[in-house]
Amino acid sequence: MSRPRELALRFLPWTAPLALLPAFLGAIATAASWPIVHDLPLMVYAGFLMNEHGLVPYRDFFEMNPPGTLYFYSAYHSLFGSDADAFRIVHLSWLAAVLAAVFLFLKRWSPAAGVVAAMCFVVAYVGTGRDSAFQREFLLTLPLAWSFVVAFPTAGVAGTRSLAWRAFAIGLLFGLAATIKPPAALGWPIVMVGFVLAHGDGTGLRRLLAASAWRSAGWTGLGFALPLAALASVLAAQNALAPFLEMAAGYWPLYREVAGDGRVLGDGMAAFAAAQTVERVREFPYLAAACLGVAATFTARATSDPTRAAAVLMLFAQVLAWVFYLFYGGKTWYYHAQPLYLSLSLVTGLGVVFLVGDERRDLVRGGAAAAVFFILLALPIPRQSKPLDLASIEEVAAYLVEHRSSEDRVLPIDVASGALHAMLLAEAPVAGSFLYSFHFLHHTDTPYIQALREKQLAELRSGRPRFVIRAVGGWQIQGDHGDARFAGLDDLLARHYRLLPLRNRGQLELLERIGPSGPVGDGEPGSLGSGR
Repeated sequence: MSRPRELALRFLPWTAPLALLPAFLGAIATAASWPIVHDLPLMVYAGFLMNEHGLVPYRDFFEMNPPGTLYFYSAYHSLFGSDADAFRIVHLSWLAAVLAAVFLFLKRWSPAAGVVAAMCFVVAYVGTGRDSAFQREFLLTLPLAWSFVVAFPTAGVAGTRSLAWRAFAIGLLFGLAATIKPPAALGWPIVMVGFVLAHGDGTGLRRLLAASAWRSAGWTGLGFALPLAALASVLAAQNALAPFLEMAAGYWPLYREVAGDGRVLGDGMAAFAAAQTVERVREFPYLAAACLGVAATFTARATSDPTRAAAVLMLFAQVLAWVFYLFYGGKTWYYHAQPLYLSLSLVTGLGVVFLVGDERRDLVRGGAAAAVFFILLALPIPRQSKPLDLASIEEVAAYLVEHRSSEDRVLPIDVASGALHAMLLAEAPVAGSFLYSFHFLHHTDTPYIQALREKQLAELRSGRPRFVIRAVGGWQIQGDHGDARFAGLDDLLARHYRLLPLRNRGQLELLERIGPSGPVGDGEPGSLGSGR
């Protein structure tokens, strides 16, 4: 082969990263500018309560998130607080660790493929918008990506001891992921099947039945159980395990019937989730390139190498698993698609390996394939986030800092419109047991939700916090099975609180108690009442 032709063949795979470079650089710049907004302040605020006020989730305040989420953000808050600059550093460092794993996984076949997959994921992640920053599904991408590297190391695997430790590490990574989002365990058996097929004893499917496969299953099961057992022990020691299990059994089944748009669908959830899952898949900016990568893989004799075949099949199965993850969750919000977008980005990278990489030694055909791939990768442009309005949040926080005494606690009536964000900025502790209000507004005819409402009203009758932050608009429960009003709470606020004038009339209202603090009996003038 002539020297120019050899150089051309070597350069062809790198045309794909060149096509992605403008979008990638723009996405990195955008991610570097993201502040702490939307759901992230809610999570960090829970960490603030745990660290600064010694509150224990489930026991001292109602939470629907799994324990791993709360203890992760508690650790985050203890290390970095709510500092915006520290957040940007941590956020970009987490993203860099994910990209390093993506590159290492595909590097064994093509460094250009690893670069393309990493670039695709950054653009797809940033394209979901600023509100996705450091969301729980984004956190999942780190253990997921590194489980691929552990299962298919570039340098290969030597010895049964190495296999045992790798199986244990895979289980540990998915166990950590499951403490944040339990359905994340869907990807665990898929990685383990690929791992056994690539490194187990015997040939073909017999590897799945070999003794080494059972040993790997035992080690990975031990790794998976370890973080779950550790968290259960922590909760039990803090008398929070029973309240957590009660919440999981009583509230999670009800919440699963609430669609992403706030409607309580019940039997109609499957159709809604299916339609929204299709939308999330279609929103992956390089879907056409990923499909081309799948087609190229199946026509390039990718199964000639057992390790490569196991890795490729694992990737395709991961895509299907994370599509099901979206459907099963029911909400199908944009940030829920991050693990799926990671898998699709890796599949897009396969296009470089099997379409324009070493598998295609014909310069004409490879050049034509590279041109098509170049166009598919160069077309998408990252979406822009909606304009950010922090004025009312900052004004409420500033008012609390100036007027709140050290004894004053604040009641938030909100979902994710900024009430807890303002309380985090003001370092104001919560009044009562509830950080959010949507728990009270669906399935109101069930004993569980009625009990939550009664607890909220009882706490208000006895505590009467000086300040209340109430969100206007935002995400709301709606539909025949939802009740957008909490009459007892509305009556309480109307009779015992006044609206403070704010210069920035945004999504938040700040209310102040009328009259002295302390409990009020139901029969006294100015009683808070007991209405539901």
